[in-house]
Amino acid sequence: MKSLTELYKVGSGPSSPHTMGPEKAARIFKSENEDAERFKALIYGSLAKTGKGHMTDKAIIKALSPFPTEIEFVPHADFILPHPNTIDFFAYKDGRQTTSMRAVSIGGGDIVIEGREEMLAPDVYRENSFV
Repeated sequence: MKSLTELYKVGSGPSSPHTMGPEKAARIFKSENEDAERFKALIYGSLAKTGKGHMTDKAIIKALSPFPTEIEFVPHADFILPHPNTIDFFAYKDGRQTTSMRAVSIGGGDIVIEGREEMLAPDVYRENSFV
């Protein structure tokens, strides 16, 4: 069972997987690319279909500010997504792409970054039911 700090989170927007998760992923990407001049985010699947209404783009732009950020919604990707709430982030410097990161917003403001699945918060209580 997760701790209360993991179960209850305050965030912007009407939907945690559509705002809190993408914003968290963008903050991590920005912190790892402090020398970037600009960013780009490709928002796929469910996030792309509802992203404007759920303010996914605004959450990402806020997290990556003050750097210029291009947002592209891709509701129908030409490849199989690992999850309906997938985002690809790209950092640029001197006019070329320097790095990228794929993140999945799995709900409740939690994310999984491709290649870093161990980032999920561990269970702190051994109980898994109240029965």
